[in-house]
Amino acid sequence: GTRCNAVRAYLTRRGADGVRVCDRPNLTIATNVRVSKLGALDENGSVNNVHFKQGKDFGILHARREVILCGGTIHSPHLLMHSGIGPKETIENKCHIKCQVELPGVGKNLRDLASSGVIYEQKQPSIDKAVKRKLNIAKFALGMNSPLHSNTMDCFAFTSLETLQPSTSNTSTLITNSTTATANFADVKHDSSERRGKEDSLGDETMKQAHDRRDRRPNVMLSLQAARFPFACVGSYTNSVSDGQTGKLPNAFTVHTTLLQPKSGVKGGQVAIASSYPFFPPTISHGYLSHEEDIKRMVEAIKVARKVVQSKDFDLIRGRELLPGPSVQSDKEIEMYIRRSACHFFGTIVGTCKMGIDENAVVDTSLRVRKTNNLRVVDASVIPS
Repeated sequence: GTRCNAVRAYLTRRGADGVRVCDRPNLTIATNVRVSKLGALDENGSVNNVHFKQGKDFGILHARREVILCGGTIHSPHLLMHSGIGPKETIENKCHIKCQVELPGVGKNLRDLASSGVIYEQKQPSIDKAVKRKLNIAKFALGMNSPLHSNTMDCFAFTSLETLQPSTSNTSTLITNSTTATANFADVKHDSSERRGKEDSLGDETMKQAHDRRDRRPNVMLSLQAARFPFACVGSYTNSVSDGQTGKLPNAFTVHTTLLQPKSGVKGGQVAIASSYPFFPPTISHGYLSHEEDIKRMVEAIKVARKVVQSKDFDLIRGRELLPGPSVQSDKEIEMYIRRSACHFFGTIVGTCKMGIDENAVVDTSLRVRKTNNLRVVDASVIPS
């Protein structure tokens, strides 16, 4: 198969009437447009217009019914604050924008998962070179198995570090084929998996038992990428993409260690406007690794990733360790590496326009922005955690 996107999934498909969604008369699609702010609310709390910029031109759209905001976890709160909806102190005192609706939770409660990992040289050609081979291109065109069918992320393992330690014998008990890396990736599982499967149904369990079971959920994700990932200490993501397109990526593979259920930032990070100019980038605070327990788990996760790669199943492709490097061995050295390398991974940012009923909630259960009449937010920013 091939990867799908929003346009192919929703706009170019044909409905029951045979008409493509993008060709419907009640839908207008404008490209290269940036919204600068929502217009002033009327006495009923309704947003009646939206201000935008298209190229060098500015314009205003008038709303007859509702305005639906879908800018994502970063840009939705950013736009609300520039429209005077959010924490009054930030909007008025710092950026001198008139506050129309005071909602202290806008931009707060940012939730994200920190990710680090290990990188090794790969004895076989890396994925960026494999996809340029004429044979692989032909296989892709004919619908045959080819590296072009992959996004380089083929293998994932969700586990609990409390039941899986580097010193145990069950670190590498399940081998999963990786079509992209032309090798095998040692997945992980633990002896109690069968028992836990039987516990999936609550049945007559007490609430305490339910909470105990919730505490045993996976707290780390290991994932194999058939390329060198640009961790924070490696370089920019843009440069890495450019190197991949020009065939300059080193022959390497990455095992990511992503912390699930982090205790850092229980109150969440935040997104805030930094200027009254609507297109000035916001400030973003992720709140990574501020809890000691998260650091300990990440250190253990790096140890597990190393042990997985050192298993015999990687012998055919494993070269020398590039990151963190053979000299990084003690817990303190691994912690220092994690703090240098940890970064965002896998589009997990949520929470900055969270749904709820407390004073910091931004939208209600219908995704309508509180204290407004016709404004909704419909994206990942409404997910509370």
